[in-house]
Amino acid sequence: MHAGGVQDHEEPDPRGGRIINNGSISAHAPRPNSAPYTSTKHAVTGLTKSSALDGRKYDISVGQIDIGNARTPLASRMADGVPQANGEIKPEPLMDVDHVGAAVLHMANLPLETNVQFITIMATKMPFIGEADVKSRRDFLGGMAALGALGVPGCGSIVIGPESKLPDRDDVIIRNAYVMTMDPKLGDLPDADVHVKNGAIVAVGRDVIAVTAQVIDGRDMVVLPGFVETHWHMWNTLLRSMSGDKREYGYFPTTLALGKAYLPSDMYQGTRLATAEALNSGITFVHDWCHNIRSPQFAQENLRALRESGIRGRFSYGAAQGHPPTRP
Repeated sequence: MHAGGVQDHEEPDPRGGRIINNGSISAHAPRPNSAPYTSTKHAVTGLTKSSALDGRKYDISVGQIDIGNARTPLASRMADGVPQANGEIKPEPLMDVDHVGAAVLHMANLPLETNVQFITIMATKMPFIGEADVKSRRDFLGGMAALGALGVPGCGSIVIGPESKLPDRDDVIIRNAYVMTMDPKLGDLPDADVHVKNGAIVAVGRDVIAVTAQVIDGRDMVVLPGFVETHWHMWNTLLRSMSGDKREYGYFPTTLALGKAYLPSDMYQGTRLATAEALNSGITFVHDWCHNIRSPQFAQENLRALRESGIRGRFSYGAAQGHPPTRP
């Protein structure tokens, strides 16, 4: 879809115009086995951005429309069921292709000083926003941990391994509790039991047999999966109550001044205290965003506290506040 264009070394005559590239939501949420198609749509997105920049001096506006599940002969099979990221085959809703044409017409009729850089038009209920592409929260967290294992900058996975073996834990069963499984198929289970052995959930249901387990009376109580904490500067925990009401004694000046005085051992103690508070509050997964890494030893001590606690989590590191840019 073109109205005008950019040519190297030539001044367009007449000046101005509009280019609307045909992208796809596949560049943002690819379908299984779609690498060739998806890679071309990533290329279109790059072309759109570069052309929009280069076209400014020629008064050429460049935008892109990303289309999802328009009812065309190519997409008609969606209604019968197509592969999902979790391995299932599910039908998907379609939309009238005329609405795509209306969106393109709206973009084309705008004055050249106005541009729709990117627009997404899709069937409202197609699985793009608001529907998980993973089977569970645990699959998602496992994928995030894999990024750290691959060495993605700014990310690090925390794995409880042989170097931080946890002590044996008890064999317990919580009986007659209101159990929130968070599983859409199972739902909530009133008057149910949860059997935990050596730190792992081994059974959930009613009248679970666990002869040797210690019994915890769960009547009038709710049992649910551990909370997931997504952003915590855990090393800060030692600094609690040290900031004041005045701006010069607020969070940022305080952490900057005292963070410079930290030793690696302080990182360990602060993070250890934070993990204890997390577990005591029902948080079993943390994202420790650590921005006081002043040497490799600072990171090592922070990670040691996380490993020793037995908590599940993710470690993300950042440049220390006030750290000279000339130092590693």
